[in-house]
Amino acid sequence: MHDLPTVIELLLVAFGVALVTKWTGRPYTIALVIGGLVLGLLQLIAPIPLSKELVLAVFLPPLLFEGALHIRASILRQRAGLILGLALGGTLLTALIVGAAAHLLLGFDLLSGLLLGVIVAPTDPVSVLATFRAAQVDEELATVVESESLFNDGIAVVLYVILLGALEGAALDPLSGAGDFALVVGGGTALGLGLGYLTSRLLERLDDHLIETMLTVVVAFGAFLLAERLHLSGVIAVAVAGLTVGNRGLLRTSTASRTRITLFWEIVAFLVHSIVFLLIGFELRPDRLVHTLVSAGIIVVVLLAARALIVYGLSALIHWRQRNLPLNWRHVIFWGGLRGSVPVALALGLPLSLTGRDELVALIFGVVLLSLLIQGLTIPTLIQRLGLAQAAKPT
Repeated sequence: MHDLPTVIELLLVAFGVALVTKWTGRPYTIALVIGGLVLGLLQLIAPIPLSKELVLAVFLPPLLFEGALHIRASILRQRAGLILGLALGGTLLTALIVGAAAHLLLGFDLLSGLLLGVIVAPTDPVSVLATFRAAQVDEELATVVESESLFNDGIAVVLYVILLGALEGAALDPLSGAGDFALVVGGGTALGLGLGYLTSRLLERLDDHLIETMLTVVVAFGAFLLAERLHLSGVIAVAVAGLTVGNRGLLRTSTASRTRITLFWEIVAFLVHSIVFLLIGFELRPDRLVHTLVSAGIIVVVLLAARALIVYGLSALIHWRQRNLPLNWRHVIFWGGLRGSVPVALALGLPLSLTGRDELVALIFGVVLLSLLIQGLTIPTLIQRLGLAQAAKPT
C-alpha cells in the first residue's frame, strides 16, 4: 500500500501528458516515455521499480487481452501467412542477425549476442496503434501490426528462457530446444483456446454485465498464471484466450454487455499503458545510457536492416502470390516495429549472476529508447505522407 501515493502521482502526470498530446497531436505513449525521462532526471517522484514479474504478470496480461479482443478472426485467417511469418520467422531471423552483429561488431560471445537478439526482437505497437486509431487507418493493416506483436512476444519469451538456461550451463540441443519450443507455444495455444471457449460459453449464459466483466478479468490473468504454472507460454495463452472471447463470447452476449465489457477493457488498457510507459521512461535514465548509445545505435541500425529484410522479403512473396498487399502498407509494417515494454521486462529479468549483465541491460534500454523516439515520433508523419490517414484507400 505504500506505493499507492506514487500510483496516484503517476496517474496525475499521465493525465497531464494526455492533455498535452491531445493539443499537440504527438503520440501519447512516446510523450509518456519522455515525461518519465524528465521526471527521472529531476527526481520529483520516487517511481515504482520495474521488474520482469511486474511487467509480464501484472501489466502485460490486460494489454494482451484487450488488444486480442478487438482482432477479428476473419482478418487473422486472411493474413495468417504474413502474421505467422512476421511473428515466428521474423523473431527467429531478427535474433540470429542481431546476435551475429553483436558478436562480430561489439565483441559479444555468440550465446550472449543471441540472447540480446531475442530480447530486442519482439515489437510493441502500442503507440503505433494509437496513431492508427487517430488517423482511421485501415482495420486490416492495424490487425496485421497488432497480431504480429501479440504472438512474437510469446515466441521471444520462450526463446529467452531456453537461451538463459544455456548461458547458465544447460546443454543447448537444437532438436530438444525445438521440441520444448513447440510444446510451450502449442500448449499455451491449447490452454488459451480451452479457457477462451469455456469463458465464451459462460458469457452466453450470463446476463449480468458486472459478473461478465469480472469473468473476463479472471480469464485474462488466470490464463497467464495457469500457463506459467504448467511451464507453458502465458503470453500466448492470454492472447489466444482474448481472441477466442472477442470472436465468440462477446458476439453472443447482449449489445449492452458487449459495450460495457469493451469499455472496461479500454479504460484498463489506457491506465496500464499510462503507468508502464511512464515507468519505462524512469528506467531509461540518460545518465546511465550515455556510454552505450553508440552501441545501441549500431543495434538499432541492425534491427532496422533485419526488419526491412523480413518485412519486404516476406511481403513481396505474399503479394506475388495474392496481389493484395499494397506497398504503402509494407512501409508502415516495417517502420511500425517499435521496441517497448517486453524487451525492458526481459532485460530486467536477467539473473544478477549473468556475466556482463549491467552492460547488456543498459544496451537494451538504449535500443528501446532510440526505437521509441526515432520510430515512434515519425510514424504519424509517415502515415500521412503515404496517404493512409482518414481511412484512405491503399494504393
